[in-house]
Amino acid sequence: MKRLSLIATVLGVLIVFAPAANAGKSSGSGIHFQGGQPSCSVSGLTVSCTSSDIAGVGGFNAHADLAVTVHAVVDCTNHGQHFVPNKTTDSTTGGTTGQIEPQNGHLLVPALSTTGSLPTLDPARDCPNKNWTASISSYTVTWTYDIWFDTNPPYVFFHLAG
Repeated sequence: MKRLSLIATVLGVLIVFAPAANAGKSSGSGIHFQGGQPSCSVSGLTVSCTSSDIAGVGGFNAHADLAVTVHAVVDCTNHGQHFVPNKTTDSTTGGTTGQIEPQNGHLLVPALSTTGSLPTLDPARDCPNKNWTASISSYTVTWTYDIWFDTNPPYVFFHLAG
């Protein structure tokens, strides 16, 4: 009798907690993009990502994040016009859609755009000393775009980088 009671208790616990353990998982759940995955493009310091429609999400909220990093090459020149190619410095800017609530099992993720910024130069930090002049000779832009389901723990459904 004790054994039967213990088995019933264990099965009851498994039935109650098993769905919660799989709440953030998408494998086999039918979550998918409807109309294609989002894409991102770069123009100058601005990264723009297209909107998307995710179907099969049930009642899960989500949000999208876009991080833009500008990698700048800093050169230094002294008053005698001596030139020193120095180092790189980074500046990161982020943007988010905020929380997106599903409508009829769909999440409509809006387009997201973020503009990076060139790093602030400080000759005392970026050059051999503060008497030099710092300038940016070139820069590159990298970015990451993620769509997260707001589960516990948060679940990255989609990741794109460039």
